[in-house]
Amino acid sequence: MHYEHAHGHFGPPPQWFIKRRGLKYLVLYLLNNKGPMTGAQIIDEIERLSMGFWRPSPGSVYPALMSLRKRV
Repeated sequence: MHYEHAHGHFGPPPQWFIKRRGLKYLVLYLLNNKGPMTGAQIIDEIERLSMGFWRPSPGSVYPALMSLRKRV
C-alpha cells in the first residue's frame, strides 16, 4: 500500500490525513510498515506524518484498533 507522491515520498495518500474514515487504513499502513505499536504511538506517528495537521483522538484510534482486531 505504498504510493509515490509528486515529491518522490512514498507513503499513504495525503487525503487519508484529511478524511477520518480512512483511519483504519492508515493504522494498517503504520502497523504493516513499523511493526507493533501502541495506540499512543499510532497517534504520535499520524501527527508526525501529517506535519501536525491531524492528531487523532484516542476516542477514534482505539475503537479503530478494536474493530481491526475483531477482523483478524
